[in-house]
Amino acid sequence: MRTPLVITPLRALRDCFDLAKLSSEDVLVDLGSGTGVTLQFACKTYGCKAIGIEIDPALVEASRADIAANGLSERISVIEADFLSDTAKSALRNA
Repeated sequence: MRTPLVITPLRALRDCFDLAKLSSEDVLVDLGSGTGVTLQFACKTYGCKAIGIEIDPALVEASRADIAANGLSERISVIEADFLSDTAKSALRNA
């Protein structure tokens, strides 16, 4: 059973990333990355790289298109996978 897509408010993301001291030296991994808003916000605001893992093919396609349109394809990758899969585990190890 999949959980519903819930958009996290940008203020909450900023608070979390500030608390974590996210920086350009980091790689953010977003499990269930949805539309990719969190990935893009993190890269634009903190200069980090990011990896999104999303199971829904439509959301993967939409987020990749939006990431490309915003010129962030060099810093963000989105993997279509269940975050418990070997593909996702490999991405986490490489992050």
